[in-house]
Amino acid sequence: MSTTITEVQTSKIEHCLLIDITISNTTTYYLSNHFTNLTFNGHDYTQLGYFLQMSELQDDIKPTNNQIQVGLAGIPSGVIPDFLSMALNTNLKGSKIKIYRGFFSNGELLDAYLRFNGYVSNYSLSETWDDAER
Repeated sequence: MSTTITEVQTSKIEHCLLIDITISNTTTYYLSNHFTNLTFNGHDYTQLGYFLQMSELQDDIKPTNNQIQVGLAGIPSGVIPDFLSMALNTNLKGSKIKIYRGFFSNGELLDAYLRFNGYVSNYSLSETWDDAER
């Protein structure tokens, strides 16, 4: 199934990733790697900028069991929602995740297209610090 992206009349098009993660079928978090908070489909996406990382999306002609890695790094304390508390206090395994690619023109979100729809199969937490500067 292919999706045709609407033609725009500008030479400068920007993009971002929009991620919906639903934990325990009750709470959905909306994340974005955009540099400002934004709204799409009536949901407010928390901007994480470069704190949000994602591996390459693989496209195949036939259905396959592909994987994608999503990472949050260097999240400062006081960010709403509290992602560290979420990771420590909930069972992320089995959570539903949808990833969209949004396209901007002149700073305005034109549309977003579903790129991945699946479930969290594994997650891990790691911490690094300078032992001498504790």
